[in-house]
Amino acid sequence: MTRWSLNNIVLPVSHKQFVDLTTQFKKAAEDSFGTECKLNIIALSTIQPFTTVVYEDSLDYLDQRKKADTILETADVGAVSKALWKSAAYVEVSVDPLDKGKATASAWGQIAFKGDHPRRATFYIQPDGEDARKSVLKQNFRKLAGDGYGPQ
Repeated sequence: MTRWSLNNIVLPVSHKQFVDLTTQFKKAAEDSFGTECKLNIIALSTIQPFTTVVYEDSLDYLDQRKKADTILETADVGAVSKALWKSAAYVEVSVDPLDKGKATASAWGQIAFKGDHPRRATFYIQPDGEDARKSVLKQNFRKLAGDGYGPQ
């Protein structure tokens, strides 16, 4: 899996940046996977809960919390209005290949916005997304690039 981040130095990620980065990442994933992709965008009213230790029923609980906190789920980036973007505490964009026969079985991508890092967009793509990473970074050379882990 390839992971990276783009960071604003001062201001939080804007609605326009969200739309632009989502569009760029979808295109880069399609080029990487060799097939068109579909989006699944989930906006939450709270920061997404997670656990690093899996207990019995903990995943069910996290799924229930996520469903309860979901204020929008859509495949259309245009459905995320400026007002919704402003009110959401966390936004997750998943990118999945439409033609599973052209892409590898594990092909998948995701961007995490807002949450604990409002100035950062964190990208994940597998199995190997170095080409997608380079494409997105090239289009956003003025942003501070990182590994997705550090305090950038």
